[in-house]
Amino acid sequence: MYVITISDKQNISKTDILKTSINDLYKLVILDNYDPNLGNLSKIVKIYEYMQKSDYIKANDIICIVDGHDIIYNKSKKGDLFKTFIEHKKDIIISCETKFSHQENSVKEFYEKLTTSFKNKYINSGFIIGYKWAFIKAFGDIINNIIHIYNKNKSDQRVLSLYIKNNYDKLSMGLDYNNIFCTTVNTEYNENIENIDSFFIHVTFLKNQCQKLKYDKICKNILS
Repeated sequence: MYVITISDKQNISKTDILKTSINDLYKLVILDNYDPNLGNLSKIVKIYEYMQKSDYIKANDIICIVDGHDIIYNKSKKGDLFKTFIEHKKDIIISCETKFSHQENSVKEFYEKLTTSFKNKYINSGFIIGYKWAFIKAFGDIINNIIHIYNKNKSDQRVLSLYIKNNYDKLSMGLDYNNIFCTTVNTEYNENIENIDSFFIHVTFLKNQCQKLKYDKICKNILS
């Protein structure tokens, strides 16, 4: 299993927490070619380019694509990430959260109608897991059909939410409503962070002091 993230060279040290938490459990690939002209769309474009030329990653290999600066692997989590993904019988699964942000307003109703049972109903692109071949197909479709329309916002989450809405019945895609794979700790998150039981933990908006304190506490608990 592979974990892939992307950063710019100036901030590559911010991936150290992710690297330390994963250790040798999975093959971690850190790309340093984040493109300011693409912004967060670099995650789609540059990782797509990397996967296409990386023959050592086979089509049916499982890949986690994650944010690099604000996500950590939860070493205390019991269970097998590989096996858990296989058991879900999906080609791609994307993390979910309670907040609707960095997306087109036109998709909000779609995600709200998908489920009335879960509070984490909106996607967050900070964590995605899937087969290499599925990422190649999805990211290729996004690059060819969506990015040129919404590239002003430079948001991977925006184009991914549109892609899922437009292709939900065509692809075997899952939404991580139960935060089995990744918990997104956003500014609305008010549960005990010490009880988080997902494989990855993603703390958003680290410019906010309270969020940074949550992140630091989570990192300390996991890495100590």
